[in-house]
Amino acid sequence: SSLRQFLSGAQLAGQIEPQAPLDDIVAAMTLISDGLFWRRAVDPAFDPARVLPQILAMVAVLVQPHSLSRHETA
Repeated sequence: SSLRQFLSGAQLAGQIEPQAPLDDIVAAMTLISDGLFWRRAVDPAFDPARVLPQILAMVAVLVQPHSLSRHETA
């Protein structure tokens, strides 16, 4: 998938340090995305922006992004 290719490229570039196999991370991210679309479809009052910060925090734990400042000093 293009998401896996993107994450693989980021890993090779030293931008992320995945905490699980990339295929598992992609599967989890896809499931979360599917769930958001489903919730929006069945609950028009659902506001995905309200939960987006928490979702991004969970994904960050999985991929462990490195800050730019860390690379600039390396």
